[in-house]
Amino acid sequence: CQYNGQYTNMRLRDYVNMVLQVDQDLKPKLPDHDANRRASIRFDQPTLGEALDVVCAAFGLRYHLEGDTVVFAALGTLPAGMQQTVRWLPADAFPDTESAQAALAARGITFPAGAAVQWDADRREITLTDTPDNQRRFADLLRADDGSGPDGPTHWLQLADGARLGLAVDRFEAGSITGHHPVYGRCTVPLAVVASIRTVAPEADPAVRTFADWRLQPAPEPVLPEDSGPGAALVGTEPESFRLPMAAGATFDLGEERGKVVVLDFWATWCAPCVQSLPGLIEALADFPEDKVRLVGVNQAEPIGQVRRFLEARGWKLAVAMDGAQRVAKEFAVDAIPYTVVIGPDGKVARVWTGFEPGGEREVADTVRKLLDPR
Repeated sequence: CQYNGQYTNMRLRDYVNMVLQVDQDLKPKLPDHDANRRASIRFDQPTLGEALDVVCAAFGLRYHLEGDTVVFAALGTLPAGMQQTVRWLPADAFPDTESAQAALAARGITFPAGAAVQWDADRREITLTDTPDNQRRFADLLRADDGSGPDGPTHWLQLADGARLGLAVDRFEAGSITGHHPVYGRCTVPLAVVASIRTVAPEADPAVRTFADWRLQPAPEPVLPEDSGPGAALVGTEPESFRLPMAAGATFDLGEERGKVVVLDFWATWCAPCVQSLPGLIEALADFPEDKVRLVGVNQAEPIGQVRRFLEARGWKLAVAMDGAQRVAKEFAVDAIPYTVVIGPDGKVARVWTGFEPGGEREVADTVRKLLDPR
């Protein structure tokens, strides 16, 4: 293309018309609501395809050819009957003198109207927009070439709460990353909870290496405290008061809550049943007046910064007390989490639950309701 340099605050329509001047046979088709949007772009003597890529990146669009028409569409908007996948291949996957589309067509991948392929050797990234049948053929080609197929992780996500997730990423979007995990299946991860993204597997941290030779063993089923178990002995007793620092600052003092119904939920960020149960419990108790009912999550031996990041990432409105030494957990006979204790206005333990059961939050809410109005 015969242009380069910085272009300031031009409309999308003007950029496209300028780029397509090099091929008078091509006609643009723009989204009506985007045609007059403006952006500043720098060109460095690009080819026609590179220029179109730069324009699309600046305006959050994608394009494909339909005959002699260049069709522009918003990211995530695909032609009818098409799917899009993004894979990462060796930098020399396609010869410099041969286009990716020609190479794939020679190996049986067809490109009907609306289909397209983009290959970026520098990023080792190939984006294929094609029919489901052709996507399967493409996956078979990858398996035939190196035996690995497209299902292994292409990116490793470090999440804000410290967790790591390896995904075979399909696409990056404005607010999320979508891909496939061999255990969890298809995943969509909000960018708001992603701290960093790597294209190579991270080294295991010292904590993970410590447990490298551990083997999972089936855990015993939780014993319902209504029948037996350590928690059953608490019902009807008045626990000793305790004080714990709060994740948001200040201090939680059980003695100061006398006259309210207090729900203590012992939990940790690594505990999947806890993470599954707490949102329902928060919602089930949200309608009770704050001056009569207090829900406190009692975190078990985790750093306060990790807990704060975890709560922020999930948007939970939960008061959390930090039981760093698990002293309070020991006083309440906690032998597994989640472990929920309801204390009545009289200061005595009314009910105890161990473990997570779908719908269990309703049972907790019913218990709270009866304590507030015992008639």
